[in-house]
Amino acid sequence: MENTYLTIKEASELSGRSEITIRRLIKQMLKSPTQETTQMIRQDRQSDNPQSPFIYKVNIELIRQTFNLPTQETTQVDTQGQTPDYAPPIQVPMQTTTQPEQVSSQVVETPTQMLREVVDLLKDQVRIKDTQITGLSKTVDQLIERDRETNIILKGLQDRLYLLEAPQKPKPDITEATVASEPERGE
Repeated sequence: MENTYLTIKEASELSGRSEITIRRLIKQMLKSPTQETTQMIRQDRQSDNPQSPFIYKVNIELIRQTFNLPTQETTQVDTQGQTPDYAPPIQVPMQTTTQPEQVSSQVVETPTQMLREVVDLLKDQVRIKDTQITGLSKTVDQLIERDRETNIILKGLQDRLYLLEAPQKPKPDITEATVASEPERGE
């Protein structure tokens, strides 16, 4: 078995299938991991930074077996496991056999099946969004109720403060009052 690993894009170009088909293959294989699966699919970081996202790489033998591709002699792959830019993708026609052994070993999805998967995925996303919207709506309702209660409490405090500060009669100025009430002494 070769230890040449391809990125999803390279595997797509080599097999002539779309990238989403390669991703589905990886997803299907990772659902039920076996020793063979862990050897055929690996995760690599895009850079040396541990925070960088990872990319999946698929063993070239898995792609060849899954899509019935020709062996190494007819495929142009360099020593680093990358398909050169000048190598055209290999187009493999879909085999329409009625033998159950061959159909079960291949990953064959009809457009209807793919559309159903997409519709199911979108329905799941809508359901999740609906639950999130419901939760946020309840939170907004609670905040509005708290705001209303706060306004009622503040109104009560303002009324009490107004009662404490009742208008007082102005006191006369001491200097004016003493001058007016004292008789003049020198008369």
